[in-house]
Amino acid sequence: MKKTHTFLFIIFFISIFCHAKIKTSLSLSPHIGFTFGQFDEILYAPDETMCSLLEWEQKPLLNLGLSANLELNNFSIISSFEYGTKIANPQMYDSDWSDGIKYSYTIHPLESSREINTQFKIAYNIFPHHSISLFPEIEIKYMYASFNAGRGAGIRNDRQIKVYGVDYTRHSLFFFTGLKFSTNLNSFTTIDTDFMVAPYIYQYATDFHHGVKNPFTSIEIQNGFFSKFKINTALSFKCTNNFTIDLYTNFLFGRETKGSFYSNYYTEEITKFTDQQTGSKIFSAKFGIATTFKIF
Repeated sequence: MKKTHTFLFIIFFISIFCHAKIKTSLSLSPHIGFTFGQFDEILYAPDETMCSLLEWEQKPLLNLGLSANLELNNFSIISSFEYGTKIANPQMYDSDWSDGIKYSYTIHPLESSREINTQFKIAYNIFPHHSISLFPEIEIKYMYASFNAGRGAGIRNDRQIKVYGVDYTRHSLFFFTGLKFSTNLNSFTTIDTDFMVAPYIYQYATDFHHGVKNPFTSIEIQNGFFSKFKINTALSFKCTNNFTIDLYTNFLFGRETKGSFYSNYYTEEITKFTDQQTGSKIFSAKFGIATTFKIF
């Protein structure tokens, strides 16, 4: 009897699905833009005061990317990929403190700076037939950032010094949730605004200090809760039914994220320092233009 009920339920579900009207569309959006931002890499002393700060500039990056938007009735499924590389002369600033006194400050030219972003987002349109629409959304975002700083110069203990370069990479995984507001100003112009917060982020970073006598590697592992935020805006101009031009801005920012510190500075092998923590900050502002082509 239970098998019969299960079979009838499956037949009923399939019949509903087959007769449902599913409206689908697919759009592709290549884009080009610029990123102005900064990654901060922080190390704390055992008394939890800041003892080292490396400020990695992105001024600016040239970004090239592609997004795909699949719409199923009120649902939107969006995936995107973006690659960025430096096009100017950013720098890295290295500061060190001891007992609260800043004793070292050096400036390093960035020989290379790269960034890769991938995103997967699902959104649902609550008011699909209104001039103002509301979209609850969730997003998974992966960011890879890589910097190579050349030899630097500056002051240490009131003496002019020259120092070796530093390499830094950071892998960041963000889980975002938020709301998107879409307003149709007229039949040709639309404004979209997203407000998103990351309930959880995970970061894994490596830092390699070059040197002849004592090169060393550091590893930073950090977890953050509700510490990062995103604001996205887009102004869209509908040229035809299948072609749209979008002007966009994206901002990523938030509070500091702290975590564990591993290094071989004092040891032959990489060891966890239980009495010290690492920290990180990020600010990123993207500006660009996209063209959206409706495939079907």
